[in-house]
Amino acid sequence: MLAKVGAGLDVHLISLQILATCVDEGISTAELMTKIAAESQYLEKPGVTARIAIEIVDGELATKKPGRCHPQETVNAIQAPKPAGKTQKVIYEVLGLSRSTVGRICKTLK
Repeated sequence: MLAKVGAGLDVHLISLQILATCVDEGISTAELMTKIAAESQYLEKPGVTARIAIEIVDGELATKKPGRCHPQETVNAIQAPKPAGKTQKVIYEVLGLSRSTVGRICKTLK
């Protein structure tokens, strides 16, 4: 409905959503825009905005294999000693990870 109203007024749908949010929250447009800017910066720090292109393909959420997704830092920590010839046992003992986690990640890196 808002998209149709926006098209009729020749304004972006988000402009109407911002206006409606300001009315609902009893704040000015400037206050909301400041809040949005701060939240955008907050989301950029952990890399959320950078991952959007990976997570959305052709306007749809990208499909993933079921199962646990390990943080990239963990994958990198496991991957780094592999070229040095470290065994999985040494890797999981040094990193304090479970044997199965290290084994599963090593299997996907092959």
